[in-house]
Amino acid sequence: MSQQTISEKLTKLLVAHFGLKIDDINRDSDLRGDLSLDQVDIADLISLIEKEWAIDLNNQEDLSHLHTFDDLVNLVEENSNEF
Repeated sequence: MSQQTISEKLTKLLVAHFGLKIDDINRDSDLRGDLSLDQVDIADLISLIEKEWAIDLNNQEDLSHLHTFDDLVNLVEENSNEF
């Protein structure tokens, strides 16, 4: 799956579930600072990502490296079996 497709799907999830504006989301958006997501929101987002892409991210030792929207795109790309 292309990064563009992943990015588009992630944007839709953020808009639908967290009330964000599409214009506020770009690859460099900081999850906590720019998008105002707290730790609970990020945990919810990870759960939504797991459902959307049928992937299991619980095996990730540490998700604290997720700082930007681009980090999320890369996480999905690295863990997705869809090509």
